[in-house]
Amino acid sequence: MYTIVLAGGLGKRMNSDIPKVLHTVNNIPMICLVIQEAFKLNATKVLVVVGKYKDIIKETIQAFFSNKEVNKITYIVQEDKTINGTTKTMGTGDAVHCCIPYLKKIRKSGDENVVILSGDVPLIKHTTIELLLTKQNSLLTTLLRNPFGCGRIFANNESEIIKIVEEKDCNEDERKCKQVNCGIYNLNVDVIIECIPFITNNNKSQEYYLTDIVEIARSKQIPIHGVVLPVNNASEILNVNTPEDLEIANARA
Repeated sequence: MYTIVLAGGLGKRMNSDIPKVLHTVNNIPMICLVIQEAFKLNATKVLVVVGKYKDIIKETIQAFFSNKEVNKITYIVQEDKTINGTTKTMGTGDAVHCCIPYLKKIRKSGDENVVILSGDVPLIKHTTIELLLTKQNSLLTTLLRNPFGCGRIFANNESEIIKIVEEKDCNEDERKCKQVNCGIYNLNVDVIIECIPFITNNNKSQEYYLTDIVEIARSKQIPIHGVVLPVNNASEILNVNTPEDLEIANARA
């Protein structure tokens, strides 16, 4: 199993000089907590997608893990772009796209699983990720009473995901949906290689959304299924974007 950990975001809402993924929960950098869980699943290779803060993120990870673990970690650089005078990352789809050349080099049969995690979701547990490994080409979903800010999941009766619509792009009816994307994926390496290049940035954020892989795969007769996270475990998928979120994560840890 390979793992991709997304850590290239600028984290502007943290209002901090420290890269977002290096803020701590229980005195451990968030990204190190996420990578720890990947190693508990016996990940053979962890690809950490980094951007502007690549050097300090790498230094922090190298200092935290053993030499044996460090040898399993590779850093993939996602370049920021300036659009209308604003510097921004180009989204989760672009981050995974950056990994494709490396995945092509290390894949063996093409049947290997790739688990995609976010470096700013520090409470995720390997036991939860294992739920995904029971179903190839799947993503984690849950029901939230207040789904504001989350991508909405639309599925058929067979749990096949039809589409995911990000909050910014939802219409009034779509915003009423309470089934949300947790941002954690288990995808066949060949599905990533075949589908990711077709993602476009035709949306309000002008970013490449990883969520668009669902409709692209479906157009190629490759179903991606939703695996439902029990509501009692929903705190595990807290995404830390603000200092307030970080306080909540530390309180729940």
